[in-house]
Amino acid sequence: VFLSRGDKRMALVRAVLGVRGGVAVARSMCTAAAPSDDPVDAYRNHPRSHRRFPVEEIVFQVGKHYTRNEPAPMIKHAADLDNPIPGIHHITPFAKTTFNYFGEGGNIGKRTNFTKSPDGVISDPLEAQQEITMVAEGYGDADGSNEEVVHYFKWLEEIQAKYIEHLAEEFHSYPLLVRKFGSIAEEGDTEMLKKLINSVCVKPIKYSKNEDGDEDPNRPMLPFRQKLYFKGSASAAAKAMHRSERDTEMAQRGYIRKHVPLYNRQGEEVPLSEASLYSGDVISVESRMLCNLYDVGGNVGASLKRNLYSVVRLDTERAARTVGAASPFQDYNL
Repeated sequence: VFLSRGDKRMALVRAVLGVRGGVAVARSMCTAAAPSDDPVDAYRNHPRSHRRFPVEEIVFQVGKHYTRNEPAPMIKHAADLDNPIPGIHHITPFAKTTFNYFGEGGNIGKRTNFTKSPDGVISDPLEAQQEITMVAEGYGDADGSNEEVVHYFKWLEEIQAKYIEHLAEEFHSYPLLVRKFGSIAEEGDTEMLKKLINSVCVKPIKYSKNEDGDEDPNRPMLPFRQKLYFKGSASAAAKAMHRSERDTEMAQRGYIRKHVPLYNRQGEEVPLSEASLYSGDVISVESRMLCNLYDVGGNVGASLKRNLYSVVRLDTERAARTVGAASPFQDYNL
């Protein structure tokens, strides 16, 4: 059976949530477990849950950069080593979000110090990104905790540590690192080399600040960032689907939207014109984790990128905030 890209997305969403109408498709796509009415159980039983990719089965290899034909680190699951496409394609647990800029315009209009705009407000679509920040709260266990998200955050940190080990062990395979830290490597101080590599690695987990401006270890958060548009060939831009007037204008400039669909609890895609996320929304993110090793103007860095594929929103918290809303003067004849 041939499934379009949209059908595959729908199947994954229904498999995550256990929507009964999509059971046959979901099972054919990824042999999902029997449908569950509980999103926590559905996640724990899902074949793309992070628990299906134990850290000890995560493998790092020296590969080739897809455009520059130079050595680049690659991450794969041990059971998927023959797959030419690198990365760990997985879904996150359901959790609350905060500080989101998501939808047709991404973070266009956001005030920031990191923009080319003279007024400090992002206005150029080429600078714009989708922004989602997940916190270790929300949909979880009966005691109010969210064990899955806490475990997911720890999983990411352990994979990051394994990535640093790989970069140190295969140091001489990466000219970029040799140019940056070659003198340290020649001294044979492996521990110092690891510390230096760790210092240029972008940490996957961030921490909210307390009233004193210090990081609060009890308030971890996970940011997702995805550029709104990327450069495409003229033929690709001509064939790309235009979901908004902005898409049409950008296609004329040779840029294509990196569409990140938002699905509701029933597995239906929310139209781009209506897509948005608010603080307190409970979501799961479909993502592919990839290695990133870069040199931008002499600033060497490394990270584990988490490319956004799609978002599933339960709407539980938003619904709870709106149920029973009424005027405080509803019983008065004003």
